[in-house]
Amino acid sequence: MQNMRAAAAIAALAGALLAVGATSVASAAPGQVEHFDDVNQESFTAHDPDLCDGMLDFPVEWEEHAVGSFRIIERQGQDYGGFNARLVGTWTNADTGYGYHYDQRLHSKDQRLVPNDIDGLTVTFIDRFNTFWTDDFGRAAFHDAGANTVTIEVDADGEFAEFIDDHVRGHLGTEGRDFCEDLIEFTTPPAP
Repeated sequence: MQNMRAAAAIAALAGALLAVGATSVASAAPGQVEHFDDVNQESFTAHDPDLCDGMLDFPVEWEEHAVGSFRIIERQGQDYGGFNARLVGTWTNADTGYGYHYDQRLHSKDQRLVPNDIDGLTVTFIDRFNTFWTDDFGRAAFHDAGANTVTIEVDADGEFAEFIDDHVRGHLGTEGRDFCEDLIEFTTPPAP
């Protein structure tokens, strides 16, 4: 799939921030800014179906440091949210100890809020991103920069209900690459 890797990574990071920050955003009053500084971690076993459809024959450790802020502004009687974040993370092959790293700046902002038929909202937001991908051997040197416009449905409680659409544009150094294949390649030592 074209742009699969960039779109998946961006959507996952934005989704993670949306989930992590939902409480902060919900409790914030318009005009208020809430800051966050979180370390996120997850472990995956070899052939774990939750990572790369179980194709990896080694365990993986993921760690990310996310720093940023959420804000709410009132516009046309609606509370529009947004956040700025820096996400620095590593996907580590637990067998080799080598990592595939990313350093991402993300700026997300609600663009349109429309009432939907589940008493919630159809939300369109734009994520502007700038991401650098590297490994421990100097083989990976990818840069993705651009914007991802996403439309989702949220229910009456503000919880995610359905993904509608997304559109990525910009310079994608990872375009046409497969994240799972890269994870294998860039966490395995080069042949002597």
